[in-house]
Order: sequence, then C-alpha cells, then structure tokens
Amino acid sequence: MEAGEYYKIEGFMLEYTSGDHFTVSVEFEQEDTTGHHHAVKEVQLLSVDPVNVHETFEITVTGAHGGTFQVMYVNPKHNPNNRHSKQVWTTNPIADNQDDNTMRRRMVQFYYHIWGTNIRITHKDYDESDVEITDGSARAKRVYTIEVLRMINGPSFTMASIVPGKDTKSSISISAPILQSSVPLSGAFYIECPNADGNPFRTRDMGRGWEA
Repeated sequence: MEAGEYYKIEGFMLEYTSGDHFTVSVEFEQEDTTGHHHAVKEVQLLSVDPVNVHETFEITVTGAHGGTFQVMYVNPKHNPNNRHSKQVWTTNPIADNQDDNTMRRRMVQFYYHIWGTNIRITHKDYDESDVEITDGSARAKRVYTIEVLRMINGPSFTMASIVPGKDTKSSISISAPILQSSVPLSGAFYIECPNADGNPFRTRDMGRGWEA
C-alpha cells in the first residue's frame, strides 16, 4: 500500500449452518488516532446479497383451442380456527391459450392474499415433435413457467389441480414445484466499533423481520 492512496476492501461470507459470523476491522499503526486525517473520512458500505432461488412450477397445455380452466390450490397456511382462512383457493377462469400477463392476473390473487407476493409467468411453445418453436401457428403444446417472487418456507401450495371448464377439450396439467424456494433471511446482526475514548459502540440489532 502507498500513503495517501484509497483502497477498497471487500469481504465475502458463505454461511453453511447457523452460528457463523463475519468481522471486518481496520487497525491504525499509530497508537493515538485522534485527529488522524482518515479518522473522519472512513466510509463503510454494508450490503447483504444472498443468492436466492424462486419456487418454480409449470402448467402444460396441449391442444389449446380457447377453452377455459381454473387452478385450485390447497392452502398450506390454512388455519381451521380462523373462519376467514381459506383452505381451498380457486382462480378465476383462464383461457387455455392465454397470454402470460393475463394468466398472471388470474393466478396472482392467491399469492397476494396468502403469501403477500407477486408471481412471474413466462412460456415456451412446442410443435408435434416436442421441438421448441417461435411460430405460434405450429404450436401443439405450451408450457407456462410460474415463479413465486418471494422466499418462502416450504412449497406455496399443499396440492394444486386443474379444474377444466365444460367447453374445454385440451389437456392441461400442473406440476409440483420443480424448484424449491431458498429459505428466507432471518436473524439479526449489529455493527460494533470503538469510540474516541476507546469504549465500544454497538448499534441496535438490524435485520429482524426482513424478507428477501
């Protein structure tokens, strides 16, 4: 290092089990740092950047023709002692050739009310040979991929099923989650540093109740 230069120091922590911790500290060589020209210029940036995985499941529609269906969820957060708690949640009717955004609006109410989150829906189309295509006129099958945009404990539904409309001749199925959500962030941390008199200063605990 050279005197008068500024240096950025980054630290990375990977937690495998609970009880791990990470400490960053700076030590000056001189005994008395009072009035040191860096004592008032120090800037520390703290970020928490977990690698998150969203719960993901699929709805597959084969032979779409404009018929309708509904998705019926069994709510894993159902409380039988609360008369307002729904055990089963059924979406509004969804067309079997629905665009992604409209389908999201039909399905998202369950996630708004039960999990307090949004979802993202994308799709891929396939021809009769099960080859992915971009030309919708040759579509034989469409696979919708649904991502739950919040870290949750356990799957977002105990069970889910497709309820076809009377006019529906297409084949429609819903999968169990193919990707499980990362565990939500929990716990707390604090920042501690010495005051000018040498006594330690410690912040209040931070991070309680946060959500990824």
